[in-house]
Amino acid sequence: MRGRCGRGFCLSKAKNKSMLLLSLILLVVSILAMIYAGIWSIVQAFCRHVLWGLAVLFVPFANLLFLIVAWSDAKRPFFLYLLSGALCMGSVFMMPKDELENYVKNSPRLQEGIIQALMRFGKPEPAPKAPQGEPSYEEKMAALHAREQDILARKSRLQPGDHAGAEALNREIADYNAARQALLGK
Repeated sequence: MRGRCGRGFCLSKAKNKSMLLLSLILLVVSILAMIYAGIWSIVQAFCRHVLWGLAVLFVPFANLLFLIVAWSDAKRPFFLYLLSGALCMGSVFMMPKDELENYVKNSPRLQEGIIQALMRFGKPEPAPKAPQGEPSYEEKMAALHAREQDILARKSRLQPGDHAGAEALNREIADYNAARQALLGK
């Protein structure tokens, strides 16, 4: 079996798959270790004092302050967190990108799951439509915006001394303001 060359060394497809599996296992283990280190840090804060524990849980950057103040208690979870973060990054860097891409391309269940997740989280659900007879609030606001742009364009084209045009524009602005107030007052 002929291997693929990249990054200065060759890997066969079997080694590529085992490398992918190894990197995924390392990624999961490192993430679990990060979670364990975070929980361990919170437990250490609660052991120090209840207020420290609550602060670490709810106050931003209190964990960093606890690390500085209680170094003797917090250093072991901190170093475990750093080590597991480095392992996590290392596992991402050692993943064979071609094999991961092929796995995603050739797995319809995974593709379907990704698409469903993107559909669920990527797009907000559309707002309920107004009855067909009456335009929605957004459509009314868009029409008002278009009307405002038309009025501004007409105002910029108004010639000095054109009193009849100015009177017509003032009436149009008054009608626009009344329609805007009625829409915003709802």
